[in-house]
Amino acid sequence: MVNVREVDLGGSRTIRIVELEDAIDPATRKSVTGAWVWDASIVFATWLSHDKATWPEGSIKDLRVLELGAGLGLVGLAAAALGARVLLTDRDLRVLSGIRRNIKENALEGRAFAAQLEWGEGLPRQVDLRKGVFAERAGGNGGMEAEDPTDGRSTGSAERLLAEGGPSERGAGGKQGRAGAAASSGESGGLSAHGGVRGGAESEPLDVEDFVKDLDLIVGSDIMYEADLMPALCQTVKQLVGPRTRIFFSVELRPATPKCFHGMAGEGMTWRAVDQSNLHPEWRSDDIKVFQFFT
Repeated sequence: MVNVREVDLGGSRTIRIVELEDAIDPATRKSVTGAWVWDASIVFATWLSHDKATWPEGSIKDLRVLELGAGLGLVGLAAAALGARVLLTDRDLRVLSGIRRNIKENALEGRAFAAQLEWGEGLPRQVDLRKGVFAERAGGNGGMEAEDPTDGRSTGSAERLLAEGGPSERGAGGKQGRAGAAASSGESGGLSAHGGVRGGAESEPLDVEDFVKDLDLIVGSDIMYEADLMPALCQTVKQLVGPRTRIFFSVELRPATPKCFHGMAGEGMTWRAVDQSNLHPEWRSDDIKVFQFFT
């Protein structure tokens, strides 16, 4: 038996995520953090489909999107289902296997791709989903330079952030907070050796180096949970951002959140919160916010 989470994006679009209940970190003997669906990813995914005003021509269709710390890929797969072309990245190979399986579970081959990324390091040049392997890492960053995508932006502060919502602990079981989630369980059907569902067309390998040269969006959900990781996260963002790239992260407010925001500020990042009224009315929570970040 495996646990399958289903998230309704509206318009007859539902994303199915197979969770990795048995993914254990051998160093800590705890579950890998990217092994299940976090509430902040549901808030982000449903916001993508609900908020028409933020996106060019009212949707993210045909945008080029990179997800950081994708976990099982709900946000990236939602973007792909809405018509974007998406590269989902994570550092853990077991989690990446789950992403590949969920790409196939949702028949998003050709629109969604998986790649291994350690924050502060380069991307693989290609991802071959047909073979289930990752190419060797490209040296450096392919010569890309960080560029500021905005002018005249409004900024925020960690103090103001907490004044708006305040930190809170995750809800029961560490998997569902106040936002809640629709979930169902079922048998795992027809998994291949590489974590994909048998049948269906395989996607061609993605030229990662070319893909990241002209990103429209960099996204992430619940990836700001450890202050020590913020310098590496900011380094990666600055390497990837281009003239038109916009950066959005969803954040669940916890006791460690202020330190994470101070860490981002120390790396020269600024931010502003997306108005809560822009989020999906059924998927809002006082302790989960979406922020736009600026380099």
